[in-house]
Amino acid sequence: MKKFVLILAFFATSCSLNYHLNKAIKKGYRCDTIIDTIEVTSIDSFPVILRDSIVWEKVITKKDTIIAYKTSYVPKTRYEIRFDNKRFADSLKAVKKMYKDSLKAEIKMHSDSANTIIQVEKQKTKQVKSENKKGFNLFIIGVLTGIILTLISKYAINQALKKLA
Repeated sequence: MKKFVLILAFFATSCSLNYHLNKAIKKGYRCDTIIDTIEVTSIDSFPVILRDSIVWEKVITKKDTIIAYKTSYVPKTRYEIRFDNKRFADSLKAVKKMYKDSLKAEIKMHSDSANTIIQVEKQKTKQVKSENKKGFNLFIIGVLTGIILTLISKYAINQALKKLA
């Protein structure tokens, strides 16, 4: 009986399917139904009696078939992304070693365009850093508000207890 109660308590307090599905959807999971039309061509032949001989007639028929199938997209985990980035960097290093001389010549020829690209990337990183600072400031404001409200509520409770005593 105790085992039954423990098992029942375990299933009563465990997570539901909807909880895990919603969590996966928040992380980027998609389940799509794709509907596609396929044209099926078939060749049929049947005998036709013409005068005293039998002639086979060919008939080509086409039928449209609608097919629906589900596809799901599961986003990569951070470890898979990290592995892909390392693999890309390693292959890039190998290519750089192979074409070291020609890369130096190309870089000298196109240094102006490379500098403009680098400047654009630096501006993008500055924008991202400023956005991160805004989020951090809101976090600090929230923590301070929580501390102030806690202190006010403790003070109010102490005042109420003093009046009662």
